[in-house]
Amino acid sequence: MQETLSVRRMNAMVFIFLVANFSLFEPREVAAEAGGGVLICIALATLAGLILTWVWFALARRFPGTDIVRYSLTALGTPLGQAAGAVYLFTLLLSSARPVAKVGTLGASAFGWGTAASVAAILAATALLAVLAGRGLALVGSLCEYAAPAAVFLVATAAFSVMARANWSNYSFTGWGPVVEGTLTLTGRFALAYVILFLLPRTRDTGLPSMLSTMGTVLLTGMMMAAGSLSVALYGAWTTGASFLPSLRLLTDSIWGRNPVVLSAVIILWMLGLTLRGATAGWLLMNALADTSAGTVRRYVVPVAATALIMGLVLWNDPGQTYQFQRQGLTIFSYTAGIVIPLLVLVAGRLRRGRIRPAAGEI
Repeated sequence: MQETLSVRRMNAMVFIFLVANFSLFEPREVAAEAGGGVLICIALATLAGLILTWVWFALARRFPGTDIVRYSLTALGTPLGQAAGAVYLFTLLLSSARPVAKVGTLGASAFGWGTAASVAAILAATALLAVLAGRGLALVGSLCEYAAPAAVFLVATAAFSVMARANWSNYSFTGWGPVVEGTLTLTGRFALAYVILFLLPRTRDTGLPSMLSTMGTVLLTGMMMAAGSLSVALYGAWTTGASFLPSLRLLTDSIWGRNPVVLSAVIILWMLGLTLRGATAGWLLMNALADTSAGTVRRYVVPVAATALIMGLVLWNDPGQTYQFQRQGLTIFSYTAGIVIPLLVLVAGRLRRGRIRPAAGEI
């Protein structure tokens, strides 16, 4: 029997999934692309995220009781449907590996860890990811419910504490070309909320109130992104775009950086949030593999964790190439998983005018 999930818990998981992803490299990336127009980019990308949420809920209503991998096969046919499933599996694997790599990168930048300490942290994060994902959806979702308000508090407090030093003229409009480029990048990050397509069947609630609450989560994510972009107001768009981790500098210059012990604790919480994001993706990947092979989730804990560890070490080993991959490869996968495939499935489903009935035992 499937584990059920409340809409509130699903929204908490989506929020952690998006905010933890944005926190490390994206402020640098968007500042480099959009300059002072970063707030316009965030507003437009948030609007795109709201539209995508409507599309994802429309899919869930058209194909009740099943997830995107299954109804891709029905709507698109075997070759395209299998290709779509492979895209989702690889994107979930990537979403499992990137957070553990970021733990090592963050530790090296914040604490000056050497290779041995960074590798040890990546191993520990992967082990925690495996334990959490292996314990199931209930534990991961419950932890996200606690982590979400904690993240809002930490980010909002940091943002308010630096606003008095902000130079708001740094948000000057630089032209529509850079704004469009930055908006496309951020829209790809919102598209990573495609995990909704795997979580919604667990809620069995695709009504209007549920959709509006999820849209509220998207709006809150946009606000957190705006807070993270305050590095542009403090240091300027060029400096932010040239910095390796502007979010870490912003955190250090905020109220949390006044005491080294407090700052260290906040950074460790940041690492745990990254690991929780990885655990969410890891559990979804294990569950998808179990569904396609009629196996159990626990059967895939070690293989998924081991693969995520290897990929995470590869990504951590060369931060420069990882950053370039994020700007190009990740954008392609996020657009494909969150936008292209869902739209194709929605159109194909409407053309066929059919509905997939839930399998026996899923209700």
